[in-house]
Amino acid sequence: MHTSFRLLCGLLFLALAGCVSVGELKQELNNRQSVASSLEQLDYRPLASEVPLSIKMNEQQAYIFPSGKSFAAGLALPDVSNPHKLDISTYLTSSYIPSASVFVPRFLFLDAQKQIIGELGKYRMTRESDFWKGGYLHASVVTPASTAFVVIYTDENPEPELGTMTEHGIENALPHAPSGSVTLSLSKPFPADHDFSTAVIKDSVQTYSTSKADFFVVSKIQQTATISSLQKTLQLNQGRGMFMIPYLVDQEIAAQKINIQLLGRTHYAAPILALTNTVYEIKGDVEFTPQANKVYVVKGVLSADYSAIWLEEQGTGNIVGNKIEKHGSTALGILEK
Repeated sequence: MHTSFRLLCGLLFLALAGCVSVGELKQELNNRQSVASSLEQLDYRPLASEVPLSIKMNEQQAYIFPSGKSFAAGLALPDVSNPHKLDISTYLTSSYIPSASVFVPRFLFLDAQKQIIGELGKYRMTRESDFWKGGYLHASVVTPASTAFVVIYTDENPEPELGTMTEHGIENALPHAPSGSVTLSLSKPFPADHDFSTAVIKDSVQTYSTSKADFFVVSKIQQTATISSLQKTLQLNQGRGMFMIPYLVDQEIAAQKINIQLLGRTHYAAPILALTNTVYEIKGDVEFTPQANKVYVVKGVLSADYSAIWLEEQGTGNIVGNKIEKHGSTALGILEK
């Protein structure tokens, strides 16, 4: 018993020892004496296509941007003439969520003469987690054609909304940090006229109590399984017994013809509740062509004599694609739950 207690205390100490406050990170930046005098003077490391690169921002040079002082990571791209997709994962500064913060990148795109041809501060970020590396935010941005170099930095007011991170069903604010660890991956070049337009599909939920809800989600995209709101809710409510907080996710998709599988299912906070109560389920495929920058929502209804699931445009309520319906019961058998 004493050994287990000491081990637990040791693990807690290690977790807390890795916590660095935002104030300490800001002080580290303010104390950095080595400051590049121009973008040309930054160090630019090669970033090859489909070869991940990990960077610690506080090990980079500092530079004074119009928005203020920041650590700055310079990247040299292998193909100047065509656009690429740049995937970036930025990791939480601590595995202890209440003490965690995260670095939120801004991007400068430079031509071969290191002149600015574009910049990006507002883009979509999703919250993810990795068993070994912990929680992180992920984004995919487009580097314009003629981009030879990319500069990654940040400022005091990042545009992507950080929101909160959930641990054991509790929402914790996620502050912005002036430095952190990031991993980058560059795609192969796309044709110069490639259309990068996207749309978003949101899951939805009908909550009946603190232990029961009906989820309406995207379960597959082009026959590939997704991480849906059902899975996220199950993951983030582990250990909460008969109580759960629904956690909704969305999916970014290309604005082109697509096939998705929709799933409507009753979910309970604990397996014993599912075994002793009715679980309804309906699913089916929908094929449609999303419009660029539109948001769509999975909607549905589950009941003893009628169940349906469909996709509708947010704001107008217009149904897109086919509506999946079943008259009669969609209750699952004991072995199907």
